[in-house]
Amino acid sequence: MSKLLIKNVKIIDSSMNFKGDLLIENGKISKIDSNINPTDIEGLKIIDGKNKILMPAFIDLHTHLRDPGLTHKEDLETGQKAALKGGFTVLCPMANTKPVCDNEQVMEYVLSKAKKLDLCDIKQVCAITENLEGEEIIDIEKMRTYTELFSDDGYTLHNEKIMRDALSLSKKLDFKVLTHCQPEFEIVKRDLNMLKEVGGNLHICHISLKDTLDEIKK
Repeated sequence: MSKLLIKNVKIIDSSMNFKGDLLIENGKISKIDSNINPTDIEGLKIIDGKNKILMPAFIDLHTHLRDPGLTHKEDLETGQKAALKGGFTVLCPMANTKPVCDNEQVMEYVLSKAKKLDLCDIKQVCAITENLEGEEIIDIEKMRTYTELFSDDGYTLHNEKIMRDALSLSKKLDFKVLTHCQPEFEIVKRDLNMLKEVGGNLHICHISLKDTLDEIKK
């Protein structure tokens, strides 16, 4: 039986932050305590965690793996291996592939390849509009069977009807709308007003202005 004891490490997760020991048996955490006595455990490997922090693996909610079609920049294998090196085990790749991930064929290609590689957990993001062009909304109800994340990535959804429909559907079908907003403050304010009006699940991908942050907090 494989056993690993990490001692004297700072353990941080959503419910704790303390210095102690963590025991892993057969690949699963079996005990967390302030002091686990190694003499009581046979076949044990010990790691000294002094001056180190032990945390759960991370989720990257906004990843670019460029697969299919742009794999000279990155692909599912290289991106996932880099992620694992940095402690990330869940990746959410954006839909800006070539062809765009806005249909079943591309989605199934990504998920099938990811399953064969068996590296990270891949939560593929689907485009909101066809070819990320912001003009025609995709069949979200069909694509919802594959993912709960929808985004036009770096393209702002200027079409207010599409944005309103996407938010309304996100409430009905329980998925997240991930948005890129430019001009930042104006679009974020618009989207928050729509959210108040129709409800739904909105995630604003990235901001850089204090006024925008204040508007979100308000």
